[in-house]
Amino acid sequence: MANKLTIFIFLILTIFLIGCKGEQSTKEVISEEVLEEQPAEEIKEEIIEKPSKTKSLSIGDRATDDKVKITVNGVRYATKIEENDNEYLTAEAPTGKQFVIVDITVENLIDSETRIVNAMESTIVDSEGYVYMLDLKSWVTVNNYFMGGEILPGMKQRGELVYLLPQDAKELKFTFKLEQFVGITKVFELS
Repeated sequence: MANKLTIFIFLILTIFLIGCKGEQSTKEVISEEVLEEQPAEEIKEEIIEKPSKTKSLSIGDRATDDKVKITVNGVRYATKIEENDNEYLTAEAPTGKQFVIVDITVENLIDSETRIVNAMESTIVDSEGYVYMLDLKSWVTVNNYFMGGEILPGMKQRGELVYLLPQDAKELKFTFKLEQFVGITKVFELS
């Protein structure tokens, strides 16, 4: 019985070591091929020579991927939100901060399938590259907040999204992913 256990352990270790060695040599071959095809210096030069710039849209413009269309209808700024006549549904920005409220319309252009739109896939980016996510605490305090979720075929949904930013943030850009997880991201200039 001890011999069978020893042989079994030996076989398992041998298979494990062969698997590790095979994986290591594969990695070496792959890395050698990559280095031979294009040295790192050439890659850096290509990046410097071919900068890509994201095309920004303006308020009122429409962006589409032929499945979903988004329009930024407007933007407003506030330090306090009291729209629902409900003392519990108010929001006040901390000192030095403000709410940026973006009014959007999203339309499902496909007549045969429901589109899922996620409001959490949107952000605001400032001139310094800081990214601001949807402010969940104040989002529901506006009268017509954008719900997101399912948009039935041929229908549209309009509403507002709320973000909390420093008052001195400049050159604001609103980004929105047209299709959840894999979709194209569109950028709108807000200021």
